[in-house]
Amino acid sequence: MTIDKKKIKDEVKNSLNAGKTKEEIYDEISAKYKDFRVHKDIANIIRFVPEKVKLKKYRIYNLLFLILLIIIDLANAVTLNYWGLIWFGVLTYLVATNQTKHYYWISIFGGIIMISGLALTLYGYFGNGLNPFTLIVGSAVLGAIFILFGIYMPKFLTPDYTFSDEIVTDTDGERRKKRTITYN
Repeated sequence: MTIDKKKIKDEVKNSLNAGKTKEEIYDEISAKYKDFRVHKDIANIIRFVPEKVKLKKYRIYNLLFLILLIIIDLANAVTLNYWGLIWFGVLTYLVATNQTKHYYWISIFGGIIMISGLALTLYGYFGNGLNPFTLIVGSAVLGAIFILFGIYMPKFLTPDYTFSDEIVTDTDGERRKKRTITYN
């Protein structure tokens, strides 16, 4: 059985705006689908839609990182570095739209920044009067910011969930297993 992910995501956004919890939303949506194989997909779709409370709580970190990305985009545009503009433009879009499912790309770029800064220093390219120490420290700090943001912001905005199974007795007196979900 296939599910319409866009439809479910829109339903999740509307339900979150109506004040429902993610657990309630999961129960409502999963009740529509009897195939248990899609319940994990439904849980993941719900997981990666951030709640407004968490967006508001961590807005300053997201905004500061977005400003950093915009500055990098402007620097790439001024220096006519179109490849850098494309890559960092994609990262800017991901952060601006809070697509935490893809934030791991930010960590990957942080690693690339660190490695390229070290490689440029080892091969003796310092640019116009750029100190090698400045290049290494600058790329290490910028790379660390990217890596930490890419790791921790998804955990803050869209934390993981856990399933637990419990045995319940229904109205007919039959015992059955009920799966509940808890979003951390």
